[in-house]
Amino acid sequence: MAGTRIAFVVEIMNFSGAPQLGAVLVIDDDSAILSLVKKALEREGYTVYTASSAVEGIKLYEAHWRNIEVVLLDFWMPGLNGDHVLEHLKTIDPGVRIILLTGDKYSFERQLRTSGICGCIEKPFDIMELSERVHQAADPH
Repeated sequence: MAGTRIAFVVEIMNFSGAPQLGAVLVIDDDSAILSLVKKALEREGYTVYTASSAVEGIKLYEAHWRNIEVVLLDFWMPGLNGDHVLEHLKTIDPGVRIILLTGDKYSFERQLRTSGICGCIEKPFDIMELSERVHQAADPH
């Protein structure tokens, strides 16, 4: 009886109410955005990996790419910009699904058509829009 009660308590503690979804990688040099996006998507049921630099993001993608359904990528970061990160991620998985996070989405119109990027979200963004866009990219059917 005691063992059953403990198991029940553990189940209640682990239950978040959100269905368990896939993983998302967020690469952005702004720690506030990383924190906000991580909390919001975890509430939706995603596993969220965060990287505060392009190099760290590429390493995380190399380690977990089979589980990552969508990458949210800040285009303008110190060091490597989004073009270089995109190239690295595509060498690991040509089918990588990327949503750009940027302050100027209109400068990426041509790139969106030619690179296979799933979309672009302009900063500052609405968290509900972000969640919907990630969901659409993760399940393109």
